[in-house]
Amino acid sequence: MNLIKFVVLRLGSYSPMLNPIEGCWNSLKAKMRRFMTEKKNESMVRGEYDTYTAHHLALL
Repeated sequence: MNLIKFVVLRLGSYSPMLNPIEGCWNSLKAKMRRFMTEKKNESMVRGEYDTYTAHHLALL
């Protein structure tokens, strides 16, 4: 019977400063937050505008 020996490699402590993909993810998350905030504000303004014009048109 052949025995296969596995060697367990221990990783060092995690450091996001040494991992270049972390900077990419942080940049992407920041852009998505700005985009979502802009879209949320835009939809709120449009919703209020639609309500406002519908109300005023009803008065005419």
